[in-house]
Amino acid sequence: MTMMRCLRVLVLCVVTVAAADPTTTPTPTTTATPVVNHIQNCYMDSETTNVLRLERALHALSTKVESVESQLRQSEERLSSMKSELSDKDAFFKNITRSLATQATDVAYEVSLSSDTNQPQETHLKFDHILYNQGDAYNKATGIFTAPVSGTYLFWAYVMSNGKPNMDVRIHKDKKLIGLGHTRLGSQYGVASITTATHLHGGDQVWMSIKGTGVVPLRGDGFSSYGGTIIRSN
Repeated sequence: MTMMRCLRVLVLCVVTVAAADPTTTPTPTTTATPVVNHIQNCYMDSETTNVLRLERALHALSTKVESVESQLRQSEERLSSMKSELSDKDAFFKNITRSLATQATDVAYEVSLSSDTNQPQETHLKFDHILYNQGDAYNKATGIFTAPVSGTYLFWAYVMSNGKPNMDVRIHKDKKLIGLGHTRLGSQYGVASITTATHLHGGDQVWMSIKGTGVVPLRGDGFSSYGGTIIRSN
């Protein structure tokens, strides 16, 4: 645009000089020098304008670069914060997983009869006094232990008769007999004991029963007890 103005000024100067004295022949000194000077000034103005424009463009570009760099720094800070939060959450969930795994594999119970009782044959023997019940897998209301996880379990029982009954003490896994103890007729306080190990799947149920003649009297007050624990989970 500046160069176009310079060209228009150049043409105007030539026309003006020619119109001033038609009979006079312009000399290089009288006509060229002002025009050249004006062209040089126009050129300098044009270059100055271009430089200023370039400087403004560079400044705008520099501002944009600084803005982008600032955004990148903010993004890096947010990413670092997110990584830290994820690391904390990962550690938190690992701790929960370890805790749950420990709880799942730490299963044991020990229960007893709190008082003398007459036990009907072949029904669930309910030990009502809980001495220990890690994992809450034994239900005293039903007398049933439910395996929370699969694994190898160990069970034991010491059941004392109250009188002179002939009785069998049994440990069942669902409907399967896995342990058997016996007292002979004539023993006032005979004790039937069982120790047995078996594999259980998660959800399998273990319970005890008594078999004898009619209703079987059992000694309570802690003399009859029963328990179990997991040996190894798998």
